[in-house]
Amino acid sequence: AGRDKLAMGPLETGSTSTAFEQALGEKASGNTHFAAGDYARARDSYDLALSFLRDGFVATKEANELAAKVHTNAAAACIKLGDPLGAIEHCQLAIAIDPRNVKALFRKAESLKSLGRYSEALAQLERALLLEENNEEIKESMDECEDLIEFQDHGGAFESRHDFDPPGVDADKEEEQLPEEALAAAHAKLEELTEEILGGRATVEEHVMLNHGEAKFGKFDIKDAFFSPSNLSSALEFVRGQHFTASAKFAFVVVQKSRMNYPNVWWAHPWPVEDREMDGVFLETHARGAHSTWFIPLEGSAERPIPQRALQLDQECKLLDEPLFP
Repeated sequence: AGRDKLAMGPLETGSTSTAFEQALGEKASGNTHFAAGDYARARDSYDLALSFLRDGFVATKEANELAAKVHTNAAAACIKLGDPLGAIEHCQLAIAIDPRNVKALFRKAESLKSLGRYSEALAQLERALLLEENNEEIKESMDECEDLIEFQDHGGAFESRHDFDPPGVDADKEEEQLPEEALAAAHAKLEELTEEILGGRATVEEHVMLNHGEAKFGKFDIKDAFFSPSNLSSALEFVRGQHFTASAKFAFVVVQKSRMNYPNVWWAHPWPVEDREMDGVFLETHARGAHSTWFIPLEGSAERPIPQRALQLDQECKLLDEPLFP
């Protein structure tokens, strides 16, 4: 009882109101530069606006809406600068925040088209047309894509291939290993958790940490997320909905076993500890297309736990069945 509602939100936000105002100012500067035809300075201003929102860890509805708009504007600047891959990445991040962003869908399609990726472009345009059925610009672009695809099918051209998977897109391949940066950070986090418990911390509350390069982490409280499947699904939906989740490089999920009702991975999967009732702390690290999970067994009493050597778990011992990233 009392654990059927989630308490979720950022734990470390800094001066969020200041960061938001700074982001608004840089967006306005970017728009001014864009209107003047200075697309490089416009892109720089948009990038700075996004960094204020990200590094300030501004977690509000208004910040998410602003980030989606800035990513969309940055894509337009990239297109003007002849950088379709940069435009695609900004569009993908905008769409991850707001799947109904027609401008982002259209600009992504135009960028894909410029790379000769006509089938992918058409798929984005079809999504956009579902949202704006009377948009003539989208219809014209779709007609052009269909003509180009037909031309390809008759051997007149070939579709360009680029080694590029936009953030948030799952490739049809087996799960990869964690990037070295994420792996090193995970080992550092395991050491940190061990030291905290040795220092007298008896309970580790569940939280998510999002990395944006070097030692830049944002931290979310997801209290009671592991109490039930619905709680966990709601928590993941909340995290996915934040603009800085879409641009994160990797993430940590931390939860203490004694605070979990679901999922009971220590019963359903291979488990390295003989005593399956033993308490401990999970650290699960997620990157796009890869994850690893560790468990720090806790011996001693609940009031004075003694952490043991961290154990890397079988891939089946996974805390999250849903994707963490949008």
